[in-house]
Amino acid sequence: TAVWWRWGRTTTAGGANPEGPLVHSLDQLFAQAAVVDVWLRAKLKDWAVASEGKAMVRSAEGARFVSWSELVEEAETSEGVWNKVQFARLKTLRRATEKVYRAYGCEVSRLLDVCRQSIYFEGPGGVLACLEALAADP
Repeated sequence: TAVWWRWGRTTTAGGANPEGPLVHSLDQLFAQAAVVDVWLRAKLKDWAVASEGKAMVRSAEGARFVSWSELVEEAETSEGVWNKVQFARLKTLRRATEKVYRAYGCEVSRLLDVCRQSIYFEGPGGVLACLEALAADP
């Protein structure tokens, strides 16, 4: 569940990263982010259904919020449902380069928000339910 912080800068006393080598290349980071983004979108659906979250969906009438539960149910009988959901895109390479240079002293391994997604809630109860779903996720 915690890909974004597991790939961070945790090191042991000897300086080795227990999760593996740090990423020092934006190319490698973006290749990993493309794979993680597919996984994140799948997990997002689970967390949003568990917490009664909503997605922003494009339609002829414009953007609107739709329950993830409704979308999952609709996807069982209709094709193209996920094409209507406004998923966030990966951070642009230009913005990533800028952030690594300006904020992280050119340390690519510190850039942890290349892929991200959103769940919309009616109130704080949904946010709490989502955090509980995240914490319970293996």
